[in-house]
Amino acid sequence: MTEQVSRAPGSPPMWQRALALAAGLIMAVGTLLFTGSSPARADDAHELTYTLASVDKGSAEPAAWQVAAMAEWRFAQYFPFDTDCKGPIKPGAKCMLTYLGTSNPVQATDVYTTGFRLVSLPGHSEGAGRTIVFWIERTDSALVLHVRADGPWSLSEWLTYNSPVADIIWDQYAKNLSYGITHGEWHQWAYPDGFLDHLDTQCRYPVDLSRNAYIPCEMGHIYWPWQYGAPDGPNTWGCAAHGTAVSPAANRAIDAACSQVAAGTWYSWGGGHGGSPGASYGFVDQSDPVRSKNDPYRKGFDCSGLVRWAWSQAVGYDVMGNTTAAGIFSLPGQRLGTDTSALSPGDLVFFGRRSVHHVAIYLGAGKIVEARESDTHVMVSDLNSHDMTDYAGGLRFMGGMGSGNHVTWGTGINVRSAPARSGSVVTTFPGPTAVNIDCQKHAESVTAEGITNDVWSHLPDLGGWISNIYVKGGYWLDGVPDCGGATGSGEHSTWGTSVNVRSTPSRSGSLVTTFSAPTAIHIDCQKHAESVTAEGITNDAWSHLPDVGGWVSNIFVKGAAWLDGVPDCGGGTSTGSNSTWGTDVNTHAHPNTTSDVKNTFSGPTPVKIGCQKHAQSVTAEGITNDVWSYLPDYSAWISNIYLKGAAWLDGVMDCTRPPALDPDTGTGGGTSAGADGMFSTWGTGVNTHSHPNTTSDVKNTFNGPTPVRIGCQKHAQSVTAEGITNDVWSYLPDYKAWISNIYLKGPAWLDRVIDCTRPPALDPETRA
Repeated sequence: MTEQVSRAPGSPPMWQRALALAAGLIMAVGTLLFTGSSPARADDAHELTYTLASVDKGSAEPAAWQVAAMAEWRFAQYFPFDTDCKGPIKPGAKCMLTYLGTSNPVQATDVYTTGFRLVSLPGHSEGAGRTIVFWIERTDSALVLHVRADGPWSLSEWLTYNSPVADIIWDQYAKNLSYGITHGEWHQWAYPDGFLDHLDTQCRYPVDLSRNAYIPCEMGHIYWPWQYGAPDGPNTWGCAAHGTAVSPAANRAIDAACSQVAAGTWYSWGGGHGGSPGASYGFVDQSDPVRSKNDPYRKGFDCSGLVRWAWSQAVGYDVMGNTTAAGIFSLPGQRLGTDTSALSPGDLVFFGRRSVHHVAIYLGAGKIVEARESDTHVMVSDLNSHDMTDYAGGLRFMGGMGSGNHVTWGTGINVRSAPARSGSVVTTFPGPTAVNIDCQKHAESVTAEGITNDVWSHLPDLGGWISNIYVKGGYWLDGVPDCGGATGSGEHSTWGTSVNVRSTPSRSGSLVTTFSAPTAIHIDCQKHAESVTAEGITNDAWSHLPDVGGWVSNIFVKGAAWLDGVPDCGGGTSTGSNSTWGTDVNTHAHPNTTSDVKNTFSGPTPVKIGCQKHAQSVTAEGITNDVWSYLPDYSAWISNIYLKGAAWLDGVMDCTRPPALDPDTGTGGGTSAGADGMFSTWGTGVNTHSHPNTTSDVKNTFNGPTPVRIGCQKHAQSVTAEGITNDVWSYLPDYKAWISNIYLKGPAWLDRVIDCTRPPALDPETRA
């Protein structure tokens, strides 16, 4: 006796069964009347669809595969026939379906990610060889059950699919599944808690979360752990990179492709080849018209369409373009040959030795993710499930042409995880390779072919860095931005050989790197520190190299002892060492002679000045001056009357004006350059703006050349006037406005005016 199983509420009521019985009698009589003892045949297929439940477009669950898992595990509970297959239904399983007194043997030939296929066996009331496929689809608004029957067909089958019997049978199946969905029964099968207790039909999800065990997927089928054994150790079956991917971009491509496995996306011949990457409706493949007959109605991918879309998701643009598997095979990259041991996760694999016709993404552990063929879903497969005698080889794809269409030169060129030769190797270019560069920066110097360069370019498609010495173009690539922002106050260069960069501005600082030859460097500030003597010259100024994270003595930098236009790292801008004069000169805690004496200079002494301000008047040698300068090395003030130079020192900023910080009061101040820090505009009708661009609000207009005080300057929008273009803007604190440097007398980048974006400046655009 067949064991009966409980059903979801909503089994067919008696009136439906009576109607079905009557319809069955009509079909039997029809068969005898119209066909005698031989059933009629027809070639056309029939498909019915039923809405199971509405879904929220913003929610990912329940997914189609989760509902299918529920239906396959409790096959007997939901299927509208009495059956001895209690579940889970699996490939090769034979079941007896009993309905209206008839016994109908069937076999499950395939169990897909989102459905299954049954074939009638000899002894079936409709004859052997009839195929019925059930699958779940999730649209933007609903979960849908599809039921499709393919021949051979009998007249009674035709009547079944064109009579109320179809609705009675398959509508009841849909109602049973709907009940399971609305009562959350899909959830326990989608997230099982035991390795053999439950079934998860989606390859990428673990069956046992605690053991990270996965069910293997092969060619769109599910193969069961009790057939092949549980995988040993970590995930060796799921749709993910099994090992370290060849690059971060390749890892993202794997994730993207695997998302289509999770979604149950169909293979569709010609799918994914629209104007932009993405699933699309396909065409009938004339070389396989039977299997591809539904491709025009299925939104999905073919093999190259899937790889194209996955890589577009990985790098953010259509890096491969609308091409075929053969076209992808010809793209730039490292040729791996036909030795499969050379493959790593993220490599592309190709089939078609005479003419490439198929491409997939290698996952590692002998697995690939692919859009394989019509009438299947995007799947995980064994690489060896293909005809390996037709294996055309692997390709380590290197990304595509990027901004500026850059190309490397040479062979065996390493891409590294950091802009230094000590960075780990991300990948290696075996020969000249097209690369996408998003920015460049100064870092470790590299010497090759007698040339030294410290600039490195970032390759976003690979998540790594390459020395510009191996990129065709200039030392600093035109049109490629600085990874750190603006280039800064000019480019500088070292001289000599074996120049050390130290962790601190002292020869005792640890060695950061060594420039083996004259090298272009980026300097953000300078300061007085330990004196260094070389070639008979002594200098105590050191420059900070932010791209390297170290200090170099200015004695090894081309230019003056104190570099023009480079701010003081300690807060002020100085044109070099100043000096006191006279003897027994006191410094004070505050800018007045009544405050505490901090120290006394017994004779003329070189000093570094942070800033200056007007305060108490002092008279000496018949001269009166109210300006005091702050000495950061002594944390003290000195009257300018005891400093060599003008009453108001040239090139030393005002402590009381932004963006300087007055160490006596903590209030903001400004930068002076020249007498009282005044510059001058030129021309007529010159506008200032609320922000450093011409589209922002006009704050005021200078009708003619006007003296102005400048707080700081920065790179922003380019402006062209009188045939000259400049992208530097200066902030005018008295007007709380910005002016393009093109309208200021002086060079494009003004000498002795600090950069708004670098200490000690406070950028009025961003400061809190």
